[in-house]
Amino acid sequence: MIRAWFTKTERARANAVFLLSLAVASLVAAPISGLILSFASWRWMFVLEAIPAFVWGFVWIWAIAETPAKAKWLSPSERERIETAIAAENHEVKPFAGHWTKAVFHPAVLMLALLQFPGSDG
Repeated sequence: MIRAWFTKTERARANAVFLLSLAVASLVAAPISGLILSFASWRWMFVLEAIPAFVWGFVWIWAIAETPAKAKWLSPSERERIETAIAAENHEVKPFAGHWTKAVFHPAVLMLALLQFPGSDG
């Protein structure tokens, strides 16, 4: 989704905001969970915290377009600007040739996996 909507120069900021939202969600959810647990059981906590997620999911399906070309709420000039910029970038990108296992067994990927392995919980 980020690649479809943001140019290369904007992508890092969009990824950072997305990853920041994970930390902010924990900061917001923890006190809410504590408040719910002080009045109800843990089962109700899961039910009550799931309701906004389901509501947001339906809003997302209705309001968010997969690509700028499908976004009815964008002005035609803005839609064209985004599509042109992304198409120009995609034209420069060389597609990966080969089977996906070639990427998985690339030495850099194996090194990253090896470095992450000791820190895993499992």
